[in-house]
Amino acid sequence: TVAVTGTGCSGGPRPIPKNFTLLHGCFTMEEHEHKIAADVAIAKGLKGKDALSALGFEFRFVPCDLHMEGMNDSSPDEAEEDRHTKQPSTKLSRKASCASFLSLSDESYGSGQRYQCCHDCATRLFYICGSSAETTDESSPPSDASTMITLSNRKQFIADGPHYDLIANMAQETAQSIMCSEFNLEWVTVCSDRNLGPDVRAM
Repeated sequence: TVAVTGTGCSGGPRPIPKNFTLLHGCFTMEEHEHKIAADVAIAKGLKGKDALSALGFEFRFVPCDLHMEGMNDSSPDEAEEDRHTKQPSTKLSRKASCASFLSLSDESYGSGQRYQCCHDCATRLFYICGSSAETTDESSPPSDASTMITLSNRKQFIADGPHYDLIANMAQETAQSIMCSEFNLEWVTVCSDRNLGPDVRAM
């Protein structure tokens, strides 16, 4: 259990500051702070994808309208033809998410499946707590049981401060792992002189 101290002068819940956003599922400041402390405790000792999953998050590939239609209705050959004859719509703002290297290429995505991608396709962070993350096919479009993290709802799932830093670090580790897997990269120590500080690694 994680204890969180601090209550109002009357012993009841502390007042919620104006324009403050409580984390999803929380109704008081105490619950909000307990959620953050619990997430920190859960993620301790975990890295990357495992840490994100433990907190109810995962990355999913989100195609643009054109390639979503192609994935649902077309064979791979038909999708390839459509890709060169139609202009994709802008479904996701580039400012709202970083497209993965995968979304800029024609490489395979998922087990034995070839999906066509463009700059409007993207890999996005989803909150999937409450849905079955273990049985979700990563190559399938997101279901209604999950919530894509956006600029407008981010604070409902990722609080400012240490909570944001925690999840941002885990997301970065996951993205680096995906890059290593997709492009056969590995981490190399380029400087191990402890007189200059911690080891420096590069991908």
